[in-house]
Amino acid sequence: MFRITNQVSGNSQQYRAKKVLSVLLSMALVALTWTGTLFNPMPTAQALTVKTTQFIIADSNPVDKVFGSGTSDQIQGKAKEDIGTVERNMGKAKEDIKGAAKQVQGRAEQDTGMVKNRAEDAGSELEDAAENLGDAIKSLFGE
Repeated sequence: MFRITNQVSGNSQQYRAKKVLSVLLSMALVALTWTGTLFNPMPTAQALTVKTTQFIIADSNPVDKVFGSGTSDQIQGKAKEDIGTVERNMGKAKEDIKGAAKQVQGRAEQDTGMVKNRAEDAGSELEDAAENLGDAIKSLFGE
């Protein structure tokens, strides 16, 4: 019913593509973290000495081992932030859709009112024309 066109420049499209890729990667990281596939804070059961246990607890996250302490927290925080942004934008889109639906409904009600008004006017005109025709016929026959 409605066609919304949006002209986007090449740079803007690349920016949006990067944002979408960032959101998708963030969501994948959250999913992998949630299932424990990527970040497993609990090491597997092993017979450990006190010295080894202290090392494993301090460096239990492989991402933190490679990229430095706190990296996994930063990634998880960014993923949550991006998911929140997506959810907020989806909420805005829902509201936009609801607003557009209300506009369409209001326009339909206006059109219905105009049609009813015009039909009433046409009925009155037809009634007047019928009376005038009747009067013309009576005057033709002298009544």
